[in-house]
This record gives sequence, C-alpha cells and structure tokens, in this order.
Amino acid sequence: MTTLTAQRTPCLALTPRGRRGGFTLIELLVTMAVIAILAGILLPVIHIARVQAKIASTKTLLSQITGALGRYNEDWGHFPPDKLDTSSFVKYVGYDPKASASSNRFSATWRATGEALYYYLANPNLTRKHPYLELQADVQFKNADYTGRYDQNKLRVAVDSWERPFLYNRPGWPGKSASYWNTAGDPIHSESSYDLFSVGPNGQTARMNLDHPKNNYSQFNTNALDAPYGEDEDDITSWD
Repeated sequence: MTTLTAQRTPCLALTPRGRRGGFTLIELLVTMAVIAILAGILLPVIHIARVQAKIASTKTLLSQITGALGRYNEDWGHFPPDKLDTSSFVKYVGYDPKASASSNRFSATWRATGEALYYYLANPNLTRKHPYLELQADVQFKNADYTGRYDQNKLRVAVDSWERPFLYNRPGWPGKSASYWNTAGDPIHSESSYDLFSVGPNGQTARMNLDHPKNNYSQFNTNALDAPYGEDEDDITSWD
C-alpha cells in the first residue's frame, strides 16, 4: 500500500504593491498635536526660567552697586547725588585732560539716576579713588543716549537685565534746594540714605509706566526721579 503524503506549500505574505514605509496622515497629525501640547507646556516654563535668571542677575548687580555706594560713603562721608549737573565741568569717561573744560562739557543741563550711579561709582577719570565699581560694557551699562555700542566719548548709564537704567534716588542735602538734589518726601528717608531699585520685568513702578529709554530717554529719567520708590509688585529693590 502506498501512502500519499500531502506536501504543504509555504504561505507567502502578500503586501500591497507600491506601498512604502512611513507615517500615515493621521499619525502625522497626532504627532504634531503632541508636539504642540508639549510646546504649550514648556514655553511658559522656559519664559519663567529666563525671567527668574534676569531677576537673579539684577539682584546680584544691585548688591554690587550697594557695596560700591557704601565704599563711596566711607571715603566721602555722604552718598553720591542722583543727578549730574553737566552745566559745570564733568570728567566723563571720554575726558581729555589736555582739552579745555568747555570741550569736556555736555550740553544737557542735568542727567539723572543710572548715569549718576555710573559717573560717581565707575568713572575712572573722576578721582584717584575710583572706580568703586566695574561694569561690563553693553551688558551692565549702556551709552546714555542708547545709540550704537560702546563709545568712549559718551556718558554711561548703569542698567539692569532689561537694559533699563537703575533708579537711584536720594533726599536733598542740607543747604541744597530740592530742585538740585532729588527729595523723597518720605519721613523714613534722611540725608544719609538713598533708594536704589530696578523696575523689574514689567517696566513700571507704582503703576507708572516709565517706557523704555530707547524710546524716550528724557521721559524715562524725568519719571524715574518722580517714581514712588519701588512700590510695584515686581520691582527689584536693594532693601529686600
């Protein structure tokens, strides 16, 4: 008797002709949706981290300026004024000792706040005691008129991490009028004190929009000297 054995033919998997590996449209849409959701979660976190980094950097610089003001006070017996009277002779950074006083003089009648900080604390030409503070160009200080980069022949202004001048206010000295030295009008301030702060991320102080000095430097200075001393919730102050 002959036994017949059926031979099994291997089953070949058939695939559609012309199909290539890759994502379908639905898969791509799902992937894009996931990426958009992750971006929506991460971007605010990254923004907050950047703001916090700028706040920390500004606080560090505030501490350095505070220390420099203290050293100035130890040497001179008072804190520097918050204005520069440029109608008189001023030894600015571009000061030329061989030139006349008139050629070293600025046309503005006065300059304010962050400029006074730089002039009295970081100007190497003021006295042999200077500088009390060393600042990084185009990062911790700017040209006072905000035009161009570092220029040897321009006044400087000490700035925070948002490139806005620090607000430095001090009461009037005895025997000086309020029009010459800024007066705080607050009983906690005496002639031996000062206020130093940054308007922080929102660019305002005590609900006063100071604008950016790149847009209107004169307006910023004027409002800064009238600012109610760091009362906005995100102001960064030296008295924290």
